[in-house]
Amino acid sequence: MKKSYFQPVIVFTIVLLTIIFFLQIAILSPAVLADDDSTGGLVPCNNKCTLCHILIGLQNIFKYLIGLLFVATMFFVTLNGALMMVSAGSKKIIGQVKTALGYCLKGFLLFLICWVIVTGIMKTLGYRQLNNWWQFECDTTQAEPPVSPTPSPTPSPTPTPTNKSCKDIGGICRIWHPSMEGQSKCEEGEQPREDYKCPNSGEICCITKAIWNCADAAAAAREVINNYMKLVNSGQQYGAKLPGDIIKETANCGSSCNWSWQSAGLPDFWSLKRSEWDGNPNSLQPGDICLLVSNDPNAQGDAKYPHAFMILDQNGMTTMASPKINITYSKDGLNYNINRLKPENLHIEVVRISDVVCKNK
Repeated sequence: MKKSYFQPVIVFTIVLLTIIFFLQIAILSPAVLADDDSTGGLVPCNNKCTLCHILIGLQNIFKYLIGLLFVATMFFVTLNGALMMVSAGSKKIIGQVKTALGYCLKGFLLFLICWVIVTGIMKTLGYRQLNNWWQFECDTTQAEPPVSPTPSPTPSPTPTPTNKSCKDIGGICRIWHPSMEGQSKCEEGEQPREDYKCPNSGEICCITKAIWNCADAAAAAREVINNYMKLVNSGQQYGAKLPGDIIKETANCGSSCNWSWQSAGLPDFWSLKRSEWDGNPNSLQPGDICLLVSNDPNAQGDAKYPHAFMILDQNGMTTMASPKINITYSKDGLNYNINRLKPENLHIEVVRISDVVCKNK
């Protein structure tokens, strides 16, 4: 029995392709071990994997095998052609080459036929996106728990509610009693802070109103956000009176935002210039106040302004207040409110903190 030269070639080819495959995995492995959320390997995650990464990994393997199919087909066609040329007329080798070439082409044609069958079935069923049915997208961002915005640093520890004194914030205690109702409790350029105590009864703590400029926009935003987080951390109840005498209202979505602004020395936002939102979430900055406004020209009161919220961080965390909960924040509040616009016939108007501290232009 003559020795077959075709079988060793096939074995050598399989071994060679196996080596190439594992070499590619070895090259990709440093990226897989990199300390990054997207590594670029077959499964693009490190230690923050979700179930969605499994699907992406399977899709990447499928894409890899498709590329390997074309390469392997061309390789074996070329190899069989070379073997046929060097067969020296051997009928056995020519027969083996024809058989191998037939299997190779049949496998490739089977793949193409399956593709046509799947596309035909989906077209018959009315699937519209035939150009990319083999592709999919999914959100691979791992959910993270809400993180409270970082409060601005203070020169001294924040006093507890039981011992907050006017001098802790550099205020001045001025005489005021109920018989003076209707008169200003503080002098011009000052604002009262009843949540800080004076040593004598009948006195009100007055602090100088903050004067901001354009260079202080980021600092003003931090103070506004810090004020709002004080409401959150104190367990401020919806409908309960807000602390101090900044605004004489109970806590709701708009008044809690307004309290945070006025406690930072900024004016009542209801009296300020508003601009219609341009639709770009990145244009909203921390400290900006957004109003949901009805498109109905006849709407009044709460129907005209169904909600107000403030941007707390670049990721869109927003203030939130409703009768069912205390004053708090929502991690995905911006997207939630954007999704309300079309169904409820609303648009967003923005009071930008950068405009306010730049002399309310």
